[in-house]
Amino acid sequence: MHSTAWAEIDLEALLHNLQCVRDTAPNARIVSMIKADAYGHGLLPVAKTLATQCDKLGVARFGEAKQLREGGIATPLLLMGTLLTNEEIQWCADHKVALAVHSECFAEQAYQSQH
Repeated sequence: MHSTAWAEIDLEALLHNLQCVRDTAPNARIVSMIKADAYGHGLLPVAKTLATQCDKLGVARFGEAKQLREGGIATPLLLMGTLLTNEEIQWCADHKVALAVHSECFAEQAYQSQH
């Protein structure tokens, strides 16, 4: 069945909203979460819009981080998901992708994969 639902994003409105957050908390560092294909609005277009305006871009999955780096996004990244292989952890280290640590076990795995 053909879907009649769609989503559109106004990238200028997105930037305006980010500026409102900056105005409200001028000393805060901002991580713009763009997981799940930027919530269905297109990972790379949203990332390119926010890349120079936020401190980090946040993603949930390794593939999203890889897609951003391969798409030319140099903004610091925060990867929230932790079900990673040692090779993926090393890739993240090599490509300046910060990892969220959710357990002592994962912290140990991440440390061991880089030493």
